[in-house]
Amino acid sequence: MKELHLNQSQMKVWAKDFAQRLKSNTLILLEGDLGAGKTFLVQSIVKELSQSEITCSPTYALHNTYLTTDFKVEHFDLYRLENFADLEAAGFFEALSEEDNVVFVEWANRLPEKALPFNRSIYRIHLEIDGDARRLQIQEVV
Repeated sequence: MKELHLNQSQMKVWAKDFAQRLKSNTLILLEGDLGAGKTFLVQSIVKELSQSEITCSPTYALHNTYLTTDFKVEHFDLYRLENFADLEAAGFFEALSEEDNVVFVEWANRLPEKALPFNRSIYRIHLEIDGDARRLQIQEVV
């Protein structure tokens, strides 16, 4: 497990580096309290991949898709997830069945373990607020 302590500008630099190493068929599980920086991290990574801005988190829609030059980015926010059927309705399993995408899941702690695929590279990133900075714990699961 890798642990980092980053301010906002340092997180953007790390996101740029991480984005450059991302390959399709990857799942990134993001965990942390409200305001910990999950959406900011996804925004920073997608901006590097597509050179465009993300305006909002998919909190109310549960799911947004962004196009990049190399693959699609599927961005799920499970904060308002009420049940397993909502996950299906949001297109989560369909997104995981595709191989030409990267899937980000905010509030991944709400995701049942049985929903995790076995055919993807998986990163688990836990973010914590630490004053004006964030502590990131990054674990490559598969």
